[in-house]
Amino acid sequence: MKLVKTTLATLSIAALASSASATMNYSFLFPQSAPIAKLDPSPGSGEVTSFSGLFKDLALDLTHSYISSASMIFFFADDGDGSTEFVDIFIGDLMTKYYEGADNGDKDDPTEIDGNHSNANPVVGNTSYDYRTFDLDSAEIDDLKDDKEISFKVDASKGDTYLKAVRLNVTTKKRPTTTIPDAGATSLMLGLAFLGLAAARKRFAK
Repeated sequence: MKLVKTTLATLSIAALASSASATMNYSFLFPQSAPIAKLDPSPGSGEVTSFSGLFKDLALDLTHSYISSASMIFFFADDGDGSTEFVDIFIGDLMTKYYEGADNGDKDDPTEIDGNHSNANPVVGNTSYDYRTFDLDSAEIDDLKDDKEISFKVDASKGDTYLKAVRLNVTTKKRPTTTIPDAGATSLMLGLAFLGLAAARKRFAK
């Protein structure tokens, strides 16, 4: 009995993922002049209990990219009257509460708003302002992706404080691209595979 040994050649044509991952950073400022509003739970002249804003028509190029991360920075300033000030912050279509000032009677409470109102220039690097930074959750990132906009709201929970500015930072990354070998390369690879199979059969048929 002649034993015939056969070999199985497996040709795998895999999609090749591009390792290129171009990153783009976007930054949007609301508003272009400051302050936005003076907040007070018991508002007087020129004051409001709450302020709602919307970053809209954002120039985000998502044609070949996706949003990898986003954050929002809120800048505040105290009027220096000696009282304590607290705010609540909400972000997105669902108005998710991202921040709640916890008034426990401690003037040094880290959630108490501080900062210097005398400087009216809303620049991120301005150390005169007290600020709160939040990384956005997937739901809020979906808002950005689908609508090219995102909303926010700041409520005064105690004391009066100035909301000076809000900055939105967005980072996008290029989507991995897939490339398939062209028709000529595919035919060549198949031809070589069949030649290998034929040579193996001829060898083991002896």
